[in-house]
Amino acid sequence: MKLLSTFHGVAREPTRTSEDAFRVQERDESVLAVLADGVGASKDGGAAARRAVEMFHDYYVTRPKAWSARRALREFAGLINRLFCQESLQRYNAPELLCTLSVAAIEGDRLYGLSVGDSPVYLYRRGTISLLTESHSLAEDGLKHVLTRAMGLEPTLEPHCFEHPIERGDVVLICSDGVSAVLPPAQLAGLLGREASARAVVLAARDATVDQDSMRDDASAIVLHILEPGW
Repeated sequence: MKLLSTFHGVAREPTRTSEDAFRVQERDESVLAVLADGVGASKDGGAAARRAVEMFHDYYVTRPKAWSARRALREFAGLINRLFCQESLQRYNAPELLCTLSVAAIEGDRLYGLSVGDSPVYLYRRGTISLLTESHSLAEDGLKHVLTRAMGLEPTLEPHCFEHPIERGDVVLICSDGVSAVLPPAQLAGLLGREASARAVVLAARDATVDQDSMRDDASAIVLHILEPGW
């Protein structure tokens, strides 16, 4: 497998700490990319995002050999979710460790993914961009920022899972809603078609909010350029 990965993030304001977290790890013939966005209305959203990303990577490296990638994604997301729920009840008596979680794992020529919340995963192939995830948020205008599912929100987790074959030249994009809310899919496709890095995607999102302060948010992205899939 040959792959070029880039990742970048900026906080909503220069004086603030971003509540997004992300990490990419390449190991042997597999790649794991994880992005989480802390829920701003919760007391520990940013901490939840950072912990979810690190915990997921730690668990995935030591997963049982008998587990498929698909099972590993579900099991580890469920474990982290239960830990967040238990800790929130002990510390706050309410759900306060809340974040979105989006994961892309590439093994061989297959892409496995999981998402909870509204941090989307896209697949760009030969000029066409496809949304691989579902948005777990309210559909009404003005309420689309309100999540219906999040890590740590409920003891039982129902993530959205997906699996796709990958080809040479494919690009996988994972981003927080600070990117997806201001850059439509057509603009994202244009960027990825020009082999944009994660930094270029995030800066494009920031440029789109120069005159719209209310739309500006923490913005983060992971871009995986598939140069040659594994076998």
